[in-house]
Amino acid sequence: MKRITLAAGLAAAAIVATAGSASAATIAANGTGFVGKGEVQSAYGMNNAKLQAAVDANNQAFTFSTTQAASQSLSSSASQVVTEHASQSAHRVLSCTVQVGGIKNPRIFEADGSRDGSKVGSREGSRTGSRAGSLVGTLSAAINADPRKTGQWTGWNLKGYATGPSFNATGAESFDAPAYGDATFTGDYAFGDVEWSGWQAEPGTNPADCLRNDNGAIITDLSDVTTFGDALVTGTEYGAESFGPTQYGAVSATGPVQMFVTYQGSTKPLTVI
Repeated sequence: MKRITLAAGLAAAAIVATAGSASAATIAANGTGFVGKGEVQSAYGMNNAKLQAAVDANNQAFTFSTTQAASQSLSSSASQVVTEHASQSAHRVLSCTVQVGGIKNPRIFEADGSRDGSKVGSREGSRTGSRAGSLVGTLSAAINADPRKTGQWTGWNLKGYATGPSFNATGAESFDAPAYGDATFTGDYAFGDVEWSGWQAEPGTNPADCLRNDNGAIITDLSDVTTFGDALVTGTEYGAESFGPTQYGAVSATGPVQMFVTYQGSTKPLTVI
């Protein structure tokens, strides 16, 4: 007796499952498919007579649409201000001949120092990103009538998309860090004044000896030459960034298709298999 009851229960469960699956909706990527009448009845709590009356009154009373979670790729150009700092060595040689009372005394003085400078340029690049949204479409549908029985039908045949699916952005634009190329500069370094470490001179002499002509001294062969070494980069500073207009790229689905039915302004979800 228990075995008969168990078997009957399993058979009943199988009938319910089959009926539920048969009334569910199916849809292909191009929008073709089928919506079972029972699925729509369940969505609105309608019996067969009420659903039939609604369709008889307006063959397009029920409309169908889809939505699908999606993401759109983004890109834009990027530019950043770059300031490069450098240091440059300096070597100064001051020489002259100081003649006093007919005696010529050569003088030579040397000094070392350095100066700091910088130059401004930019580097160009690009960035990529994405924004979340959904693919939204409306479907063309027609009653699936049984030609053998007048007025009998089982649901709606989906004939494809009437509009869409088109991307509807719901999330903010989000970008990865830009990828930049090498910096370019239009000019050379702008240097400040040299900071000197002090003169190298023989005892009893002074660089001022070459820069005056008094006390009867005669200054000849005056030479004052400063030479600079190569500029050595001491640091790079990356400043303000600017970005070009966003370019909107490919859209890719990130979730399953969801189907909806709308009747008299009320939209309900459908089960899709």
